[in-house]
Amino acid sequence: MKFAIFFFYAYSFFVGSYFIQFEKINSQTGVGYTQKDVLSILIALITGFVGLIAALPNIQAIIAAKTLGKLIFDVIERVPEVRDAPNAREKFKLNHYIHFKDVTFKYPTALPEHQPVLQNATFKIKAGDTTAIVGPSGSGKSTINQLVERFYDPQNGTIFFDELNLKDISLRGLRESIGYVS
Repeated sequence: MKFAIFFFYAYSFFVGSYFIQFEKINSQTGVGYTQKDVLSILIALITGFVGLIAALPNIQAIIAAKTLGKLIFDVIERVPEVRDAPNAREKFKLNHYIHFKDVTFKYPTALPEHQPVLQNATFKIKAGDTTAIVGPSGSGKSTINQLVERFYDPQNGTIFFDELNLKDISLRGLRESIGYVS
């Protein structure tokens, strides 16, 4: 940076000396350049150069903010894949069980070579009972909860609340009716 500044000074004095020595005409005034003109131009350019250098960190912050802003707006403007069915029910009552029938699920962000978290899972969770889902990390415990709350829909299979397909319940009504403690 110091090299650039000193080069700028040297070049400015060289050009100014050239203009004065060879009596170049100032197009604004119609007379030759003087030492005052050269010094005024040099000070104006130095002031502009210092201002530009002072602005560089702010430009970096503006670029970072613009990049982050795009990411935020991408999330805000995203259309969710999980949506209410046209005639989704607001109210429901679970009387007997939650039934997973042949449910296969793989997270959308999973790599193609990864296996599904749940594959053809079929089981019932009886209403009113305390149920513990246990297993090693990655076995699908929290995935089952996320499917019941419809944060995701399974790729295959169906989830029922009694005989009612989970997709036939409105998202708002469903999520207002569920309490989850991990």
